[in-house]
Amino acid sequence: MTKRYSFSLKKLTVSIIIFLFGVLCFAAENTNWIVAAEQFESTQNKTDSISNALVVDIPGRILEKLDNALYREIPSDESYERETYKLKNDRLSLFLQLSNAIKKRDALVLENYNERELKTKIADEEKKIQEIKDKIDENIEQQKEIKDKLFSQGSADNSKKEVYKEENAGKLRKTFDEYKTFFKNVFEDEEEHIIEKITPYSGGSGGSGLYSRSTALQDADYGSKVFSDEMLSKKINALMYGQITTYGDYVFVTASLRVYPGANVIATVSEAGAIDELDLIADSIAQGFIPAVTNSLPISLYVSITPPEAAKKAIVYIDEVIYQNTGELITLDSGVHFVQIVSENYRTAGTTYFFNGNKKYLVEVELEPSVQGEIYLAHQKELEGVFYQNGMAVPKTDDGKSIIAINGDVVLGQFVAENGEAAFFYIPENMITNLSTLEINAKPFDRNDYIEKYRRKMYNSYSILIISLIPHFVAKGQYKARENTTEGAGAWNIASKATTAVAIGCGTWFVYNLVRYFMAADSVIPAEPKKKNEKNKKKSKEAEE
Repeated sequence: MTKRYSFSLKKLTVSIIIFLFGVLCFAAENTNWIVAAEQFESTQNKTDSISNALVVDIPGRILEKLDNALYREIPSDESYERETYKLKNDRLSLFLQLSNAIKKRDALVLENYNERELKTKIADEEKKIQEIKDKIDENIEQQKEIKDKLFSQGSADNSKKEVYKEENAGKLRKTFDEYKTFFKNVFEDEEEHIIEKITPYSGGSGGSGLYSRSTALQDADYGSKVFSDEMLSKKINALMYGQITTYGDYVFVTASLRVYPGANVIATVSEAGAIDELDLIADSIAQGFIPAVTNSLPISLYVSITPPEAAKKAIVYIDEVIYQNTGELITLDSGVHFVQIVSENYRTAGTTYFFNGNKKYLVEVELEPSVQGEIYLAHQKELEGVFYQNGMAVPKTDDGKSIIAINGDVVLGQFVAENGEAAFFYIPENMITNLSTLEINAKPFDRNDYIEKYRRKMYNSYSILIISLIPHFVAKGQYKARENTTEGAGAWNIASKATTAVAIGCGTWFVYNLVRYFMAADSVIPAEPKKKNEKNKKKSKEAEE
């Protein structure tokens, strides 16, 4: 295996590990928490084109703002509402079954059974009735247990909030371990929560993406059972609705959010602004909704950087906001954050992580020194052209070598010949050494035409192979049909062998062109340099002298 493919395999392996980590963290327990919005109402009952557009456009924009890698920590009362709603529906169904079973038992006396048969039938029905009663009693007990659990969990949550206010990180446990150039440790407390990804509703009709009421629900109240049933049947966890008032070029918007089941209003936000600044209005309302939607307390983040030399000059970027590395706790909203550490003369480290609310995190980062300097790159063959790095032509030494700046990371550049044809080159990390000299054989040519040429040849050879099989099957079939007769068997045998040879030849030609096509497609891989062999160069000079 070449170093190039070995490096690619390592990167692929790391990507798979990170992906599997994310799956293990969220896939088992995370589902989508669907937020829908219906068309807002106009308080002035306007029917002009602007008002008609606003009542649809504004809720749609707010939903788009909420679709930003947000997660909701399901509170205990919401879980209670979900479980209670399911138990209630099951209980209603059981009562209907009980009613039918009792009616069926009572109707047995009207049937033409003898005394013995009647007692047997009634006993069977009584057994079924008792089974239904047992299920009803079990359902009621389950609801009592859920209620008791809610009460005890509520008390525990209140105690937890008091502890959170203290400046004590508490007991921490290790949950994450990545490359040493990335986050080394992430610690959080041991509390587990139900986490669901906040996702906008996608079942809207009419192209707006908004929820639209059915005819039967036009006058239904948001808190009614029939409306709650509609929300749950469409798997909608929260519904946003609101009112819009316009005054000339300005608009006033009030939006509310209800959670189902329960139909509890968790947030109401108002905002005013110019009609031509609707995006700002929608963003302000969405930001007002986020604390209630995510239902998570802030998190505290402490960043520990080693070595000490790197920590002195380190800057912490969180979602592109700069935090000086002062050793203080950083308070953030819960959710997904991109954290990056930058320090002079050290390689940058960073990653994206979901920080669950009401927790304290310790992030340990070990920065690696970056290799600063330059390497000298020369073409193996006498070929006039220019090497480019980061889109800029690189300078040359007096003896014609190109100077490539290095900072410890891999180098990806391009060599452009005088005729305008180009070739990419790639210098792996293990070959980057300050003041080293490398030779490369970058072959500039039009790779698109090259690949297209062999692609056409491959398809043409495949078509000829398919066509060659037609006479082969015909000749083979005719020979098999006449094999036990004397009429024409010999001629068809010769034809069968001839067409078989032709088909094999066409197949061989197709395989050859297929391999050539794969080789042509492989030509887009950037060329890698080799360390310059000074001994061979010295010998060649001595031979010339």
